[in-house]
Amino acid sequence: QREGTRRALTPEGVDDLRDAHDRTLEAFAIASQVGVRIAMGTDSSGTLCPFGAHARELELYVEHGMTPEEALTTATATAAALLQREHQIGKLAAGFAGDVVVVTGDVLSDIRLLGDQSNIAHVLTAGVDRSGCLAAAASVLS
Repeated sequence: QREGTRRALTPEGVDDLRDAHDRTLEAFAIASQVGVRIAMGTDSSGTLCPFGAHARELELYVEHGMTPEEALTTATATAAALLQREHQIGKLAAGFAGDVVVVTGDVLSDIRLLGDQSNIAHVLTAGVDRSGCLAAAASVLS
C-alpha cells in the first residue's frame, strides 16, 4: 500500500494492487507445493519494481517458504534452465559467462544482505570487475 500511494495510485488502484499481491502469494504457495520451477524476474514496467530492487523478490521467496539456497537458485540455475541457456549461464564453471555478485556476509544465513548495496563487494560480468559501474549507478539512483 505504501508503495502504491507513493506512486500516486488511486485508492482503487491500491486495492487492486493489494488483491494482485494476495493472488500472487496464493499462486506462489500452490506452485511451490506442486513443484513448479520458479525463476526470479519481473514483468514490471519499473514503476513498482525499480531497477536495483530485485533482491527483494528473493527475500519474499524466503519469507514465504523457500530456503535462501532455493531462492538464490531461482536467480541462477533455474532461470538459466528456463531460458534454455543452462550450458552458458547460471553457475560458476569453466566456459560459463562468469557473471558474479560478491557479497559481504553469508546470504545463506541472511538473504537480506543482497538488498543492501553496502554489502555488495564486487560485481563481475563476463569475468570483468564492474564494481565501479555499480557505484556510479547507485549515485545516479540516489
